Amino acid sequence: FGILLLPFLTYASSPEVPDLPAIDTVYLNEVRSIAFHPTGIVTGYPIVDLDKGSLTLRFDDLDGEFSKYRYSFYHCNQDWEYSTELREFDYRRGFVEEDIFDFELSLGTDVPYAHFNLQLPNAENEFLISGNYVLFVYKYINGERYPAFSRRFMVVDNRVDIRVEQIVPRRASISRTHHEINIYAGFDDFSIRNPFKEVNAYVYQNGVWSRGYTHIAPQTVQLNEMSFRYPSQVVFPAIKEFRYFDIRNLNFRTERVFNIYRE
Repeated sequence: FGILLLPFLTYASSPEVPDLPAIDTVYLNEVRSIAFHPTGIVTGYPIVDLDKGSLTLRFDDLDGEFSKYRYSFYHCNQDWEYSTELREFDYRRGFVEEDIFDFELSLGTDVPYAHFNLQLPNAENEFLISGNYVLFVYKYINGERYPAFSRRFMVVDNRVDIRVEQIVPRRASISRTHHEINIYAGFDDFSIRNPFKEVNAYVYQNGVWSRGYTHIAPQTVQLNEMSFRYPSQVVFPAIKEFRYFDIRNLNFRTERVFNIYRE
């Protein structure tokens, strides 16, 4: 699972935003094998630090010939709605739309394809602020622009110390089938005037944006630490790596123990 703490931010002005939803989706059937992850961590979620690191985007075009692809990205609020109060130059350095130059054509394959690569940030585009973002990739055919696919990602500016505690759910009916998550956030070096109104926790399972819990306000605030500890609220179905058996006492056979051998 992943956790993000989001403060409420307000800005001024009104930019142009796409007329497409800020979701993970594919618009063209020939686009396949999309991967979007931190550079060098192929199993990671698309999250990058504001001041270091990068994201790698990889995808294939099964048309088998070179096609012109361009990309753009937009800032979103905590509910994945476009930040209409921000201008592009408020959150990015670079042009609104750029070409994807890194590509290679397949050789000797049963299905011809073109493979494309992109790193963000790069020499043409940089992030200026943290937050939720959505990346759009467009394909140009005979001079016409068509949306190819879109992917959500996050840019983080770590100001708090987040600690996560995974426990057995308090509700007995799901104690052996689910995980319960408690969250603690320390903010010694970060000023928050009203944590109960300014901060929300978002917890996502396995990088799936639609599978998670959102708008979780702190339960308690003590000195410089917030806790999100709501009994049986932030729970996820889980599979245990090992089957359960009870060996707390070796003087007699306990639950699911067939025999006890002593040497």
